[in-house]
Amino acid sequence: MKVLTLFSILGFASAACPNNCAGHGTCGEATQCDCYRNWFGADCSKRICTYSAAFVDTPVGDLNGDGEHGPARYFDPRLNTKVFGIDFVGGGQSEMYSHNYGYARADRKDEHDEAHFYRECANKGTCDRTTGTCNCFPGYEGEGCTRTSCPSNCNGHGRCRTVADEYPTYSAWDLHHTQQCACDPGYSGPSCAQRDCPKGADPVLYALEVTNSVQGIFWRSFNKAGATVQAEQVFAKRMPSTVHYTITFTDEYGDEHVTSLLSVEYKSKCLTKAGDVSCLSYPDFTKQTLLEHAESVNQSLGALPRGAIENKYVWTVGTEYTPATGAAAPAANLKDAGGAAVNWMTYPKDWKVVKTSDPKSTPVDQLEYRLDTKIIPDGCKGVSITGKVANVQYGLCMFIQIENPGVQKALKVQYFYNPKTESQTAADLITDVVSGQTSGFNTPRINDAANKQLPDDPLYLVTVQDLQLDRVWNPSDGDVSKLFIGEDVTKLDACSKRGLCDFDTGMCDCFSGYSGIRCDDQKIGRASCRERV
Repeated sequence: MKVLTLFSILGFASAACPNNCAGHGTCGEATQCDCYRNWFGADCSKRICTYSAAFVDTPVGDLNGDGEHGPARYFDPRLNTKVFGIDFVGGGQSEMYSHNYGYARADRKDEHDEAHFYRECANKGTCDRTTGTCNCFPGYEGEGCTRTSCPSNCNGHGRCRTVADEYPTYSAWDLHHTQQCACDPGYSGPSCAQRDCPKGADPVLYALEVTNSVQGIFWRSFNKAGATVQAEQVFAKRMPSTVHYTITFTDEYGDEHVTSLLSVEYKSKCLTKAGDVSCLSYPDFTKQTLLEHAESVNQSLGALPRGAIENKYVWTVGTEYTPATGAAAPAANLKDAGGAAVNWMTYPKDWKVVKTSDPKSTPVDQLEYRLDTKIIPDGCKGVSITGKVANVQYGLCMFIQIENPGVQKALKVQYFYNPKTESQTAADLITDVVSGQTSGFNTPRINDAANKQLPDDPLYLVTVQDLQLDRVWNPSDGDVSKLFIGEDVTKLDACSKRGLCDFDTGMCDCFSGYSGIRCDDQKIGRASCRERV
């Protein structure tokens, strides 16, 4: 009996699993370990690392021998011996992994190409079986080596971003796996190590073109019929009072420069009589003159840091209204070529005639300082605010000439105001703060019918317009007729194609005969000739 008992004990001992499955599995049939999740090996002592979409991959093969490759069968690396069917839910490698993974195909009807499926450490690293973490190869990072690394971590001049961050419409397999540097303004290159040089207009290529640009900022006037208290409340809800705003200039590198806080004083009021002009809202030039508007904008743009705008000139055009009717009032002493009264004026050109005082900026009849009347919209020229139908009625128009070469990006106007409407039937109506901003250039041309809006709709309080296509050469500026540049500043060449860019300093090394920070100043030298004997 003692001998039999000893043999029984020895039999049970020999049936134990290796290393007792290291505490990471259960001992199953045939003394084989059935490992817990994320452990494998004969004794379940090895850890499985994170699986990610493989950057480089080959198909696992036809694991179940059905002659097809598909996601319906997968191989469990914990067991090494079993191929599971689709009804068995688990994790690990597969013939093509699972239907939840992108198969690198256009749609679900196309054939699978079996590329980029889940592999341990994305096939771009080795697994440390002791810790279960991936040791990624150079150029890859993240859990399971799932992402490419940005070179030199963008050198401190950019951010490391995935393709999904920068291109929302991109849909290929590496959407969240491939990374690249999104450089800060003024830097470029794969690792953002290169400093950008200023761009300019080639002085030879653009010799017969004016390379500056003009943009317009147009402030609307409003009116609404109705003298009831309810009508006043509807009108007052969003009508402006004192509009506070800033102008943002975006330079050629993409850097934004914001002016100090500016303002437009509006007068919003409702009359006691019924009719089309019972409620009015328009820029109030008795509180803030055209001179003040032009000079404040001019000074604020000139004060932008680092000389963002190299040179500028600001003109303003305004219409004054008869308070009782909303009709455009004639500008004092101002007549057109036919001797008729004019209902609008330009600063600084008309200031002395109308106001009988000297403007702060002296009007000069030269290309650099003259406002081309062709770029003034009809809506700026004394339109009365008396109708009900959609119309273009600008009370204040600002024209900003920017000397930086090329068509500049649209100025952005950000504003806020607390609506306040004077009422003669009730107390003044004051509502919550309204804010908004412009977004790019107004698409229609200056006198396009698409610019017409209902006279009581404050949604289009302010509009920014590119006026480059409306500029016309004035014969008094020279016998040789010139065009006006139409290329965006970002399309121009670094150093104006008349120099080489030093990417370490971001400065242009100009060729002989050219100078300036953009190499766009052409030197005119004397040529000497030697007579031959």
